[in-house]
Parts: sequence; C-alpha cells; structure tokens
Amino acid sequence: MTGSKAQGTGSDRLLPVRILVRIANGFVNVVIILIFAVLIGYGVFSIWDNNRILDQASAKAYESYKPAAEKSSLSFTQLQAMNPDVLGWITIYGTGIDYPLVQGENNDEYINRDIDGNFKLSGSIFLESSNAPDFSDFNTIIYGHHMEKDKMFGDLDKFTDQSYFNSHEYGSIYYEGKLRGLQIFAMAQADAYDFTLYDPHVGTSQAAKKAYLDVVFDRASYARRQAAGTDDHIVMLSTCADSTNGRYVVFARITDSVPDDPFAEDAAPSVVRTVTANGTLIWYLVAAAFLAGITILVLVILRKRKKERGRADRYLAFPLQKKLYKR
Repeated sequence: MTGSKAQGTGSDRLLPVRILVRIANGFVNVVIILIFAVLIGYGVFSIWDNNRILDQASAKAYESYKPAAEKSSLSFTQLQAMNPDVLGWITIYGTGIDYPLVQGENNDEYINRDIDGNFKLSGSIFLESSNAPDFSDFNTIIYGHHMEKDKMFGDLDKFTDQSYFNSHEYGSIYYEGKLRGLQIFAMAQADAYDFTLYDPHVGTSQAAKKAYLDVVFDRASYARRQAAGTDDHIVMLSTCADSTNGRYVVFARITDSVPDDPFAEDAAPSVVRTVTANGTLIWYLVAAAFLAGITILVLVILRKRKKERGRADRYLAFPLQKKLYKR
C-alpha cells in the first residue's frame, strides 16, 4: 500500500510537467509548420508572379498588330488609334525583340506601363522623350527592360559574345508608314551617366556626327566600322546590365532597303515561345519538387520531435521508478 501510494503521489507530481512538455512540443510543431507553410506559399507565389510578369512582356501580346504581318486580323493603324503614343515597330532578327515602339512625354511614362496604359513591371519599348518621333535625329535612343527568357530587351546582353554579334547583324524598323531596315554596327557596355554616349542631340554638322561615331567606336566592344557614316541615321538600343549604372548598348543604322531575315526559315519567334513554355514547365517542376522536399522535411522533423517527446517522458519517469525500486 505504501509503495502504491508513493507511486500514485509521484505520478501526480510529474503529470503537470508532462502536460507542459507536451504543450510546449505541440506549440513548437505548430510554429515549425507555420514557418514552412509561409516559406512554401512565398516560393510558389514568387514563381507564379515571375512567370506572370514574363507572360505580360511577351511579344505575342501585340503580334497581330505588327505592320505587314501575314494573316493579321488587326492593323497597326488600329493600335495607334488605341494609343496615339505608338509610333513604330522594331524587330531584331533572330532575337526576341519584336515590339511596338512608343514615346511618352518623359522617360518615366512607359518604364512600368504597357502600351494599353496599364501598370506592368515589364513596361514598354520606348523612345527617348526628347528625340524626334520621326527618327530625323542623327541618334535616336530606344529603351527597354532587360528581362529573362528573351523578353523585351533581354537579348541585348547576348551581343557581348562576338559570335552572336557576328551572326545577328540585321533587323527592321517601321515608322511614318514605311518599313525600313536596320544594320547593327556596334555593341558596347556603357555607364548610364555617360552623356557623351547617351546623346539624343548630336547635332547636324558632319563634324559633330563624326565625333559622335568616334566615341561609339571607341567605347565599342565589337564594331563594323565601315557600316555607319555621317550620312546615316542611327538608333541606340539600351537596357540595364548587372551593375547599378551598367548598360548594354547596341547601335544600328537605319537603311531604306529591308534585309531578308536569315532566321525566318527557322521560325525564330515560335522557337522563342517554345523555349518560354518549356522554361515555365521547368519552373513548375522545380516548385513541385520544392514542395515535396519541404513536406518530407516537415514530416521528418515531426517524427523526430515525437521521438524526443517519448524520451523526455521516460526521462521524467525514471527518477520515480528508481525511487520505487529502492523502496
């Protein structure tokens, strides 16, 4: 009776401790699950949001408005009627650059706005606000965001590779109701505050134009020096680089004749879209693998904590058992 009474008294004393330990373990488990749930939710949202932004930046959104596009159901004139700031279209063969051109009252207007006037982080491809909209300036600057998966001006950094520069020489530009050609003649990595290079008002004299071209060729990583002269009109395509003020810059001269697209037989635009679709699938597979990994990790942690809780119960009971055996 005495041993039984002592055993009951000891168990009663340990009961609150056991309850507290179990409550604490349960609370820790809930916190762990909540933390992982937040991490999972944030990861999935980030993947979804990233793909949403890239989809919004796709050239497919406006391809039916492209001037002289085959089987086009909508005309470029209709696009201009929707937004009078639309003034042209630019295409660089063999790249994802195939977009309408806009020009705002300032350079901030279309940096995060599409041509429909909606807010989008991808923005639009737009002309320097102080340039003439008819490309009559010697140097017309065109801006676009540097984005993944060949979106917007995301392909400009590829021109840092000489073989890519050599194989991607041509494009086209449409404005003032006429399609014209583009011949790329220089690529440079520049500073955003290099106003000698970022000069939309070079001047009309031959000397001023020559001086500017000398600067371009001096800054250029690669160049075709004989391709551009003082009698040409040029465009300067600019996008962000890795550093804060760094920029990738590609120069092209405007030509009256439109060169053939050497990538047309390879159906380059459809290839770009296929790569984008595959890239999206890969992201979803990564997300699924991430979720599976987190789920397994949480289950392992919960199982481990259950074992630790069992060991804690046995540890708390051991002094009492030892005391009873002595009795």
